[in-house]
Amino acid sequence: MSAARSTGAAGAAARPLIQTAYRRLLKAQRAAFDKDAFMQANARKEIRRHFEAPMPPSPAATTPEAQLEEQLQRAREAEDFLLHNIVQAQKAPSGRFVMNVQERHTVPDPPPKS
Repeated sequence: MSAARSTGAAGAAARPLIQTAYRRLLKAQRAAFDKDAFMQANARKEIRRHFEAPMPPSPAATTPEAQLEEQLQRAREAEDFLLHNIVQAQKAPSGRFVMNVQERHTVPDPPPKS
């Protein structure tokens, strides 16, 4: 997201949006990798790497504002993925792995067809 860190008024206006997206991703990785310090540390590094790396220009995003919005959308999608698609498993004393499925991981059943 470093492309969005431009100087001037546009860069100053984007900064709070970028910081919010970064904080939300950090919060999501803490929830996704609760009690797994190794994965939390690696997720933090990966999130930071993506925020510091220059983003390749997108053919669909022709203006800096459109590029910023596309990058923020990517961050929202990553947050959603972390919160809803990752389930940690822990090894139980029996030697089996037990998943810690929470409400946020489940999809509501569709309404019955009439």
